Amino acid sequence: MDETKVKVRDRTYYLWLAVDEKGLPVFVHLSGRRDSWTAKLVLYNTKAKGCTADKGPWYVSAVKGLAMEWLHETFGKRNEVSLEC
Repeated sequence: MDETKVKVRDRTYYLWLAVDEKGLPVFVHLSGRRDSWTAKLVLYNTKAKGCTADKGPWYVSAVKGLAMEWLHETFGKRNEVSLEC
C-alpha cells in the first residue's frame, strides 16, 4: 500500500493504491487527506489480513486500529506500481 500526492488545478489530492502480492491493484482511493482515517478506510476495503507500507504515522495508527499485521518497507515491494499520466 502506498499513497502519492497529486495536484489538480492548484488543489492537492492523495491517490491511495493497495496492490496484492502480484502487484495487481485491489483498491484505489482519491482523497483530499493523508491521515490515519483514510489509511484505515483503504486497508479495510482491501479485506487483507496484513499489509506492507512505509512508516507514515497514518499507517501505524490504521493497522493498530484494524489489528492487522504490518511490515514496514521504505523501498521495494511497496513501490512496485507506478502510474503514468
